Amino acid sequence: MNKLLITGASGFVGTALCRIAINRGFSVLGMQRQASSTASFESLVSDLSKTQSFAFLDRYSLDGIIHLAANSDVNACENFPKESYLLNVVASKNLATYAKKRNIPFVFASSDQVFDGEKGNYSTQDQALPLNQYGKQKLEAENACLASYTKSVVCRLPLMLGAHGGYEKNFIANLKEGKVQKLFTDEIRSVAQVDEIAKSLIEALSWGGGLYHLGGPKPMNRYEIGLYLAEKYHLASALLEPAKQADVSMAAARPKDVSMLSINP
Repeated sequence: MNKLLITGASGFVGTALCRIAINRGFSVLGMQRQASSTASFESLVSDLSKTQSFAFLDRYSLDGIIHLAANSDVNACENFPKESYLLNVVASKNLATYAKKRNIPFVFASSDQVFDGEKGNYSTQDQALPLNQYGKQKLEAENACLASYTKSVVCRLPLMLGAHGGYEKNFIANLKEGKVQKLFTDEIRSVAQVDEIAKSLIEALSWGGGLYHLGGPKPMNRYEIGLYLAEKYHLASALLEPAKQADVSMAAARPKDVSMLSINP
């Protein structure tokens, strides 16, 4: 396998995935919504929410697809479900169908938000009952991908940390600016380093199909994550305030405990 299409290439996970894939000898075709002059890979600009056919990919000799692109803003999905559905569900199904036509490995990145959070330590055998539109769309996309192409590999991802983007970067920036951080003690996530998840997604290309959990080594609540990051960067933890989900008004409901048991070959 050599030529790898990665959607969402400019995102937090996508950036790490492209870097690691290149280091492992892959030729990466990174699909993103806007052109980038700093990308270290061949870039393909496309708005997946407006893409009905992927026949244009025929000119590339693709050996595999890892589909990361999504609208992962939980509140935005709740407020604008029709718009997010086009990317989160329709595009995912169409990409899986295209991978089937080419008979190449297809890995779809899903989310721990497919669970209602009442149990924790979820396995792939546990029933998915999402509370918000984002989780519902991810679950529908999972089922659509697996139904469209039995060789689809669906990977449910945890909360990821990493210094170059995502939650960690924004959190540290806010602390340095002196902003108080209200962190939930009743929202528990599996937590993993983004590079480790990226490595697993590459390995998933060879798994042949099915549903997997890529959980982190230790479940943590948001407040515990904040304390960990403050200590990591030698920042004062005085700005961290323990809170409950009910203390903060949010458009979308959040599950309380979506920790996952890691299940992969």
